[in-house]
Parts: sequence; C-alpha cells; structure tokens
Amino acid sequence: MNYQSLIGKMTEYMHLSAAELSRWLEKKLPGVLGDDWWKTGVLGKLSYNQQEIVDSNNIRSLVELDLSALLRVTDKNWYSIQNRYFLNQSERTVIQRMFSVRNNWAHASATPPELSNIISDMETIEAFLGFVGVCRENLLEFGRLLYEIKSNGTSDATTDMSKDKSHIANEVVPEAVEIAVNSIVHLVSDRSAVGMVVSIEKVGDTTQYKVFVDGKIREFFEGQIELEKTTDIADFIDISEVQRILTAYQIKKPSVDSLYSLNAARIDFVPYQFRPALKFIKSETPRLLIADSVGVGKTIEAGLLLKEMQARTSLDTVIVICPKPLVAEKKWEIEMKRFDEDFTAVDGKTLRYIISVADRDGEWPEKYKRLIIPYSLLTEDLLIGQNNRRHNISGLYDLDPEPFFDLVIVDEAHHVRNSNTQAHRVVKFFCEHSNAAVFLTATPLQLGNEDLFTLLNLLNPNTVIDKATFNAMAEPNRHINEALHNLRISDHETEALAALHSATATEWGRNVIAHNPVFQQAALALSKGAIPRDQRVKLINDVESLHSFADMITRTRRQDIEDFCVRRAYTLESKFTDRQRELHDELLNFVAAVLSVLHPTISLRFLMCTLRRQAASA
Repeated sequence: MNYQSLIGKMTEYMHLSAAELSRWLEKKLPGVLGDDWWKTGVLGKLSYNQQEIVDSNNIRSLVELDLSALLRVTDKNWYSIQNRYFLNQSERTVIQRMFSVRNNWAHASATPPELSNIISDMETIEAFLGFVGVCRENLLEFGRLLYEIKSNGTSDATTDMSKDKSHIANEVVPEAVEIAVNSIVHLVSDRSAVGMVVSIEKVGDTTQYKVFVDGKIREFFEGQIELEKTTDIADFIDISEVQRILTAYQIKKPSVDSLYSLNAARIDFVPYQFRPALKFIKSETPRLLIADSVGVGKTIEAGLLLKEMQARTSLDTVIVICPKPLVAEKKWEIEMKRFDEDFTAVDGKTLRYIISVADRDGEWPEKYKRLIIPYSLLTEDLLIGQNNRRHNISGLYDLDPEPFFDLVIVDEAHHVRNSNTQAHRVVKFFCEHSNAAVFLTATPLQLGNEDLFTLLNLLNPNTVIDKATFNAMAEPNRHINEALHNLRISDHETEALAALHSATATEWGRNVIAHNPVFQQAALALSKGAIPRDQRVKLINDVESLHSFADMITRTRRQDIEDFCVRRAYTLESKFTDRQRELHDELLNFVAAVLSVLHPTISLRFLMCTLRRQAASA
C-alpha cells in the first residue's frame, strides 16, 4: 500500500473515530452532568475558536462536531466521567494521544513520515477504537491494516526500522476466531487487561464468559472481551531476565508508595516537605492546593513535586505564575536551580514573541519550556491578542493546535480569587490546557468560603462544579475538624465519635462519608474507648482523609512541625559609608522637622523610634 492510499484509509478511520466517540459521549454525559449537559459539558468546554464554529453553523448535537472538538469535550469532562464509570488513567492517555494523531493525519504532509511514526499512530487508533466500543468487524479490519503496514510498510514511507522483523513474522493475523475455554482475551474497554477464559455458558441469546483477570474471576458477556493477539512460539527465559523485566516495569510504572525525588535537589531532608508530592502522586486528579503557613517552604515543596513528576512521566513544558516582585527578586529562578532546573522569567515583549512563534510553528518554542510569568502580564490581550490598524498580535485563543502544558504552578494563588479579573481568566486558560496544576498560597483558609470556592473551582472544576456543590461538600468538614481536635486530646474519644456522627448527618456525609470504609473503621475504633498513642496517630490520618477536600488541599501549619521551620535571626553589623551616613542623617532631620510641625504635642523621640530602626537596618 502506498502512502496516499494509507492517508485515505486513515481519513476513513478518523471519521469512524468521530462517529463512535460522539455515540460514546451521548451515553455518558447526560448521566454525569444531567439535563444541562450540552451547555456545561460541551459548549462550556470547547475552545474559543470551536465555540465560534458551533455558533456560526448552528450545531446542536455531538454528531455534528469534528473529532478535535469531541476529543476536547472528552478530555475536559474526563474526571466527571471517570468517577461515574470507573475508567482508568491508561484510557485517558489514549484520548490525549489521539489529539496528536488527529493533527498528524488531518494535516498530512506530502512527504511520507517514518514508518515507526505511522505504526505508533495506528496503534493509538486501534486502542482508541477498542475504548469507544467500535464493532468487532471494524476493529478486526483495522487490525489487518495495521498488520499489513507492520509487515510490509508503505511503498513510499521512510523506513527507520532496521532492526530484525522476526517478531512481526510470528504474529498471527487477526481473524474471526471463536473464543473458547483457555483462550487468552483482553477487555474491549481496556486492552491492557489480559486474562484467560475459564468457562463459557449460554445465557438467553447471548454468551457469558468467566475470565481470570486482575487476580480474580470476573464475568463478561459477548462483545465485552476479544481474543488477544498471540505468537506462534513461546520462549523460555532465565530468572535474571525476569528480574531485569520486573526492574524495567518498576521504572516504567513507578509505585505510588515510593518517592523518587528524595535526593533530587540540593536541600536538607525535611520530611513534611514531601507530603504534597505523596498526596499528588496518589491522587486520581493531578490538581493540588498547597496551603501551608508562611515560612514552611511551599516553593521547595513545589520543586519536589516537579521532580517527582519528572521521574514518573515526561515533563516537557512547565509554567510558573507569580507576583512581579518575586520575578524581580529571581526567587523562582534561584530556588529551581537547587533542583537543576533552568527557568526563564519573561517580560511582555518576550511573551508576545513566544505566542507568535507558537502560532507560526504550531508548537511552544523549545527555548521557553520552563517559563516564569508575572501576574502583571495576565491581561485580556494575552488571551485574545490585538487586531487593529497598528498591531496584529496573536493571543492564546488564536493558537492552533492549542498549547498544552505538563505542569502549571501558580504562586500566591489568592491573587486570582476574584473570578471577574483578567488574571483569573488567564490562569483558567493555563489550567484547562495543562495535565497537572498546583496552587500555592498561605491564606486560603483565612479567606471566606466564597474565595476558597473560587480557587478550588478554578483548580478542579470537574469536582467543585458550582457553589451548591461546594457548600454541600464543605458542610461536614467542621464536624471532621472537631473530631480531629478531640482526637488530639486524650480521653476525648466519645466527643470525637459524636463529631463524626454529626458529619454523617449532613447531606454529603450521608451520601459519601457514611459509606466510606475508613469512616466505619474509625467509628468502630472510637466506640471501644481509650486508644493507644500509636493507633491514635493512624486514626488521626484516617479521619483527616474524610475531609471532603482532602484530595485537593494539603496544609502544614508551623505549630505542627515544631523546630523544622524555626527562623533564627542574626544581627550583622556594618559601618555606614560617608554617603550612607549623609543620607541617613539628612532623612532623619527632614522627617523630624515635619513631625515637629504636624504633632507638636507628641514626643518626637516616640514618633521617630520606628523610623530610626528602619533607616539603620537593611
């Protein structure tokens, strides 16, 4: 098959992918988002350009959207769908890879790409078609096409696969073979879940299969499983090879119980600073608000989290947003040097240049993959650009394909607690176009509920959907906090248990907390009376996890970490130069003269006390 014929085939499968994804979304979104799913789950998730297309073409159904728009809708609603239908992260990875596949073949170049790139794209499409539940015939047909390309390539594609193809020669061409006992199969919804059929029986007009998969026997019906591709020859390997494979697997898929950033920076080992990284890697949603007290070390925690992500996945583009004074002081640049990360702080001119290059080349410039942006640059022009007689400058909304950031860090995030500001809108854009986001602030719990809602809604809109949802989630938390307070005091188990039961009396408590095994175990332990100290520590951690925002917020208070963050001040004396002495004396003489006129009845020594200290210190 030549390259032009393959483009035609791939275009057909792009259309098939769009049709199947639209059907998949039509089944999922109404159940997740309710009657208003079109407005909140579709229109509200499209990009600025996509919304214009919908409005101009009067589009009113999913089947009318193109594949790019459907993929975006799926990605933006992923966490809501995932929580309802128990999807896994590997399936989301397929969705994200489909963005690149769609761009590659929607704008296919005249020159054939390397054969390995073609095969990689086709394998992504195959996994995607299995995920959305395309019919068996279409999936087998695409499998045959993929096999043909793997075996013979395309007549005009660049071959970079100089390695031996014996592994392809042994692969069995997919055929419509019946599933039998002892057949090796995989789930249609998750091709990585492979198991063996242990029994088959007829149930009415369909067939039920019992499959040993994921360490247990599960029941599936016809259409839910498919035969796994097999090879003709099984090979035996020795124990050392098994150990190497297991080591490689551990590196490729790191455990959430191990930290890889322990020695990743030139910093002292301070245990509490690893708490955000631990919470982040265990969370289903890579979104976190670090609300530590002042001086605890939020910047260091963000750096450790960055290195932990880098050890586990590709971390290409990282954006830091912070106040302008921190940019001027080079705080983030200096701190990130301790993690061997080189960040570049930008001004308005440089940021406009970056967007223009991204608009021209279709990707974020390599030189600016580690970027520090001050809040002062988060303006409307940054989003929509300028298009007038004097200027024609692209904005973030103009970029096609849209930019994607692996990690966005927002320092002093309370600056965007007002949803009516341009800074809030720009940060929202960055969060919506990022795989992971981290907010740092010392003040959210001192703010009112309205401001905390705005921050959490901006950080994780798929969970904190609206103010009513936030209020329902927040209602039991005061009882959880009361239970924690009593748990930290000996002989207050009865009061702690009463507070936990009060939490379950709320709407969120009845529907969520009461059914949580952690709550049930905690209530049982408290009902038995006095709790030993070692069990009390674990119980406190368990009760903390019942907090409805526990997965979204991590908070370390100064009083919780004793001497770890004590700041000790030392006085260093230095003599004035002649010019400094002259400035010091003239300043104090001038202020003394002004104050003696404005406040003639108040002691001048008292009025000048603070100013004298300030003028004599650095």
